This record gives sequence, C-alpha cells and structure tokens, in this order.
Amino acid sequence: MEKMEEKDNHVHATTKKGGLLTMPFIFANEVCEKLAVVGFNANMVSYLTTQMHMPLTKAANTVTNFNGTASLTPLLGAFIADAYAGRFWVITIASIIYTIGMISLTVSAVLPQLRPPPCDHNQVCEEADGGQLAILYTSLLLGALGSGGIRPCVVAFGADQFDESDPKQNTKTWSYFNWYYFVMGASMLVAVTVLVYIQDNIGWGWGLGIPTIAMFLSVVTFMVGYPLYRNLDPAGSPFTRLIQVFVAAYKKRKLPMVSDPILLYQNDELDAPISISGKLLHTKHMKFLDKAAIVGAEDDIKSPNLWRINTVHRVEELKSVIRMGPIWASGILLITAYAQQSTFSLSQAKTMNRHLTKSFEIPAGSMTVFTMVPMLLTIAFYDRIFIPLARKVTGLDRGITFLHRMGIGFVISILATFVAGFVETKRKRAALAHGLVNHPHSIIPISVFWLVPQYGLHGIAEAFMSIGHLEFFYDQAPESMRSTAAALFWTAISLGNYISTLLVSMVHKFSAGANGSNWLPDNNLNQGKLENFYWLITVLQVANLIYYLWCAKIYTFKPIQVKGKQGTDTEGNASGACQSGLEVLVKAFYHQRYWACNNFAFIRPVIIGKSRTAIDDMAERSKDAATSSTPLSGIVEAFEELIKILNSREASGSQEGLRLDTFCEACSLVSILFSCLGLAFKFAEMEYVSKVNDLSEASKTCDTLENILDLDVANDTVKTAGSHSRNLRRVRQGLDLIRALFEQFLSTDDYSLKVAASTAYAQVCAPYHTWAVRTAVAAGMYALPSRDQLLMNLKETHQSAEKKMKSYIRASLPVIQYIDNLYLSRNVVLDW
Repeated sequence: MEKMEEKDNHVHATTKKGGLLTMPFIFANEVCEKLAVVGFNANMVSYLTTQMHMPLTKAANTVTNFNGTASLTPLLGAFIADAYAGRFWVITIASIIYTIGMISLTVSAVLPQLRPPPCDHNQVCEEADGGQLAILYTSLLLGALGSGGIRPCVVAFGADQFDESDPKQNTKTWSYFNWYYFVMGASMLVAVTVLVYIQDNIGWGWGLGIPTIAMFLSVVTFMVGYPLYRNLDPAGSPFTRLIQVFVAAYKKRKLPMVSDPILLYQNDELDAPISISGKLLHTKHMKFLDKAAIVGAEDDIKSPNLWRINTVHRVEELKSVIRMGPIWASGILLITAYAQQSTFSLSQAKTMNRHLTKSFEIPAGSMTVFTMVPMLLTIAFYDRIFIPLARKVTGLDRGITFLHRMGIGFVISILATFVAGFVETKRKRAALAHGLVNHPHSIIPISVFWLVPQYGLHGIAEAFMSIGHLEFFYDQAPESMRSTAAALFWTAISLGNYISTLLVSMVHKFSAGANGSNWLPDNNLNQGKLENFYWLITVLQVANLIYYLWCAKIYTFKPIQVKGKQGTDTEGNASGACQSGLEVLVKAFYHQRYWACNNFAFIRPVIIGKSRTAIDDMAERSKDAATSSTPLSGIVEAFEELIKILNSREASGSQEGLRLDTFCEACSLVSILFSCLGLAFKFAEMEYVSKVNDLSEASKTCDTLENILDLDVANDTVKTAGSHSRNLRRVRQGLDLIRALFEQFLSTDDYSLKVAASTAYAQVCAPYHTWAVRTAVAAGMYALPSRDQLLMNLKETHQSAEKKMKSYIRASLPVIQYIDNLYLSRNVVLDW
C-alpha cells in the first residue's frame, strides 16, 4: 500500500508540471525537424535528377522510399519510449542522430567529389557512383532514424503536458492537435519557400546548412525545457503485454467461457501503472481473447503469471489495438495520393511557366506552398470558427468526431487526384500545340497556377484527414501505448509511400509499349500518360472511401472507466459519446454528446425557446434518481409509484386526478434512455424533453392531467400545436416508444439494436412523423449502440436489465392506458 501511495503521489506531483508553458520548447523541436526534412524533401527530386543525375522514376522512388523509411522507424522509437527510456530522452537522442545525418548530407552537397560532375541538358550526364550514393543513402538513413524517435514521441509528449482528468485541460488536448499541425505546417511553409529558393538560387550548401544549424539549436532548446515538462514514466513494453494476452488466451482456448464478464480477472494494483487516466471496461467483441482473463484453478491471482492469466484491462488493450487496424489501413491510400506532389507534380511544375514577373520565377519545389497555405487556413478556420459553431450543435468538445473529420478528408482527396488528371491533360495539349512534345526540358507556355487546385485540395484534405487520423490514434489507443499509437500514424504514411513506389514501378512496367511509350516515362513527361496514373489513384481512393465507411460504421469506441478529480469513477467511451461506429451516413454535425450516458446524471439537450432553468431542474431530478441506483431502477421505481397512486385512487373511488408535477417528475427520468440511444432517437428525444418541460411549467397553474385536458377541450385547442394536451399526447408516445423498444430488446437478438429500434419506432412514432424525419431516423439507426454498450451505459447486466425492462413494461402500460382513457372520455379520437 505504501508503494501505491508513493506512486500516486508521484503521479500527482508530475501533473503540476506541463501545460501551455512547455509548448514553445516542444514546438521548437518540431519546427526544426520539419525545416530539415521538408526543406530537402520538397526539392529532393530536383537534387537527385540535377545533382545526382538519376532517372525520373528512380528519383521518384528514392523520394518515396526515404519517406516510407522515415515514417516506418517511428515504430522503433515508440517502442523504446513506451517500454524503456520515456519520450523525453528518445526525442533528445533522436534529435542528435538527426543532426548528424543533416551534417553528413550538407557536407556531401558542399564537396564536389561527393557528387557526379555537372553537365548540360544536351550532354549525357554521368550518374552518381556507388560511393557517392552510399554517402547519400547513409545520410538519409540517419535522418530516417532521427525522425523515428522524434515523430511518434513529440506529438504524444506534447499531449502528455495536459491532464486529461482535469476538465479545464482536457479540451486543450484536442486543440493541441490542431495547433501542433498548424505549427508543423508553418515550418513546412518556410521550408518550401525560403529554403527551396536558397537551394535553387544560392546553393545546396546553404540550403541544407541552415536547417542543420536550426536542428542543432532545437536540441539545446528542447533540453532547456526539461524542468518544466510533465514526464510520464514508461510502463513497460506494450508489445510484450499484447503477446502475453495472445499466449494466455491460446493456453486457455479449451476452457468454457464464464457466464458473466464480472467473473473475469481484475487487478487494479497490477494495472495501476498502465491505467492512470482510467481502466478499460469489458467489451463483447473477440470473445476468444476474454479467455486470457478466466481464473483457473492453477492461477495465483495475487502473483499472476501474465503468460497464463491477464486482467480485463490488458485484454481490452489488445482488443483496442485490433479494432484500430481497419481504420489505420484506410489512411494508407490517401498518403499514396499525397506523395505524388513531391514527385510527378513537381516534375509537371518544372515544365510550366513559373514566372511571377520577368525577373522572378517560382522554384518548382516551392509549389508545395499552395498545399501548406490552404492546410494552415483550414486548420485555423477549423479550430477558431468551425469547432465553436459545431460544438453548439453537437455538444462535442472537438466539434465533430475524428471519424467524421477523416471521412471529409477522404472525399476531398478523391477530388484532388481527379482534378489533377484533367490538369495534366491540359498541360500536354499545350505542349502539343507549341511543338514541345519532344523537348522535355523546354518550358511550356502554360501557367504553373493550373496546378494550384490539386495542391490546394490536397492541403485541405490533409487538414481534415491527417489530423483526424492522429486524434483517432491518440484517443483510441491504450494510454500506455500512445507513442506507439503515434507511430501507427507514421506507419500509415510509410506504407502509403511504399505503395506509391510499388504503384509507380508496376505502372511503369506494365504500361510500357513496344514503341517505347509509357504512362510514366523516365526522361520525357510530355510523351507519357500521367493523367491515367492520377485517375487510377482516384479509382483506388473511391474504393478506399467505401471501405472506410464500412469500417467506421462497425467501429466500437473503447469503453473506459475514468478517474475523476475526486477519485470517483465514471464510465463512458473514449469518443465522449454513447455511440457505436460512425454516423457519416447522416449529417456529421448531428452528432450529440450525451452526458447522461457517461455519468448517468446530466441530460442537457438544446431546446429552442425553452427555459434553461426548467431543463436544469429536470436534469437535477434525473441526477437524484441516477446516482441513488441505476437509471433503469430509478425509472421503474417512479412508474411503480404512479401505479400505486392510480390503484389507490381507483380502490377508494376518488375522483381526484393524477397530479401533473408527480407525472412530470417520473417522465423526466426517461430522458436518460433516449440520450443513450444516440442519433437515431435524437428527434424523439428533443420532442419528448421539450414536451415534458412544457408540462412541468404547466404544473404551476394546473394541478392534474385532467385539468390541462379539460382546459384545452373548453378552448377547442386539444390538437393545436403547442397546447398542453397535444404535448401530453407526445409524452405518452415517448413512454410507449421506450416500452415497445424494451419489448423488442427482450424478444430479438439483434446485436446492434437496429431491428429492435426500427420495429419500435415503426409501431409508435413513424405514423406521426414526416417523411424527412422518418428518413433521418432510418439513417440514424446505423449509429445505434450495441446491446452490450447500451447495458454498460445503463450500468446493468443482461439479467438485471431483463428484469427491470419487464418491470417498466408492466408499470408503463397502465399509465399509457390511463392517458388514452382521458382523451377517449372527452370524445377525443386517438389518431393524431
């Protein structure tokens, strides 16, 4: 216990550090790394073709291979950071390695003997020899290794500076991802303008020397900030834990599954170092892995052998990583499309008119500025304008979910490569019209600004997709694997570049004609068919989008029990919403954050024109019931009390009606159930809560349900929009909808609740809703939580939920019938 207290005190002490004060030191390191890598990478094709005299396709593949390797090494850096050294020391050492690689590359650019001799366009150029290429590749390898330590750790290290258990800092975490990408983009903008201009017009020595000096200064700056950082200790090798779960599950493969997940092994003390922000809760998926947490007769639960038995938290870590796989894979092809900007798009730009004035010409490598500027503007717009507006509609701190954000990026990327094909067609027509098809080094009289749309669209797509991808990995990965999660982001970039290499090689091979024609010729782009290559990528991206939508639809967010500021536990999922999968199939901005699902306490829907005080009162009544037991228990108890009142009145022959305030108090509790059902029941929820709120206000002047109905009958306003009697009818439908849903829940085995919810909606509400509402609800049915998620949100097991749902059905039917009889007794037909 003393050790645990010491650990808790250590964690508490470290959380006092960090915050916004550390950002300049962290961002300085990232800025210099990007100046170095982008300053060279943006113009790398030019360096390889003009200085090292490589053929175009070989140079393009060298660029993508370097980018692929530099994006693959983050797996190694992340592993060392998470398992042994911690993020600070990995970033520091990797930055030093990177600096050494930059020094080597600068020296090779300065010394003539390390490059082949220069030649004119009309001469046969001598290609770099083996020794010269060895120095080049060694320098690039050191740069790739340095990137492997910086890239996965710096983003996670920056996010570590904000305490997720502090509500004031939690929202800053998501803003951090936007500003991390903004700062990164700004440094890249400087690289593709200032540094590329220096490389083209002053020399490669200065063009590489400046970022080398900057990289050295960044190491010093980053280390100076050490006393301010919030450093989280490494929690052991995450890969070892994942393998242990696999092995334990395999060893126990023949054991029967336990009857209730609560019987699976839990050990909070064992999991404490890897669950500081919260413990992962059990999910129903991948049941085979659950066998790793079955306690056998030979297991010592006090000193467990982790190769035989693992906790639910560790099993769920593996499940989280597996669930992330399909979404991770969907990002690969977008990088393949994006990679063409530094290869073939740059080659296009070199053949086009780049003059702004007679004396100033835009360097071809600087065309990336038209990607960076739209990306930066999109990020600024997204963070400062879009998120605050979307937050008001959705209730999500980040505006829309990262899955929505990624989906938007995929669509824009498809448009970018589609447009690029038409621009290339126009460029070749201009070359043909001016007789320049056979002159690969001549400038075609067509403005380079025709390339701006494809560059700009790629920038906007990256602002949506790449940041959303990064958010997804950080949010959904187990907390002890966040460096590894960031490495997965870079691994997707790596594979995207490698696939680009493979695709270019295959197209170059299989499109070769007997007459020497080729889609991607080595020496003359004017004679190729680059537009076909762009459209091939477009088709692949369309297929990838369909795959992504399917993956997002079935994706289940990780459920986590979060430690609050006072040490209390609340349950929720990592997306901050009661949902299972993506609601991309409907409007992205309809996504709602339902606080009731996470805390079983608060439901604060936005209702136009209604009293906020009245809604808060309703939330407090919900909170009282929810915190005393479970939401279902509170609802059942309230309706059973209504039955007692009705039975007592009937037994005594009393003519007194049912009190309106008592009725509203019971009905207000049901709002929690609508919230946990998500987008599909959003319309029903908004209508239900607003009607209960109206009746609650009416109870100040009307004592009973009979009073409001008699008043509207007298005024002939029973069916008038906004009347209390009409609102009572809608509340009655809400109660009946939940009753019907519970009946379907108990009678069907639909895992996603789609059949149960659709049937209940069709029975109760669909006849009274417009076509537009019915269509939106039907689309929203794809966003329903699973049965297990719903039960988890309600804090129920299958057995307890079945009992309480049956109790609600029994208790709500007499109340529903009582309301119907009120209308029928006053000759009001129930057809509206």
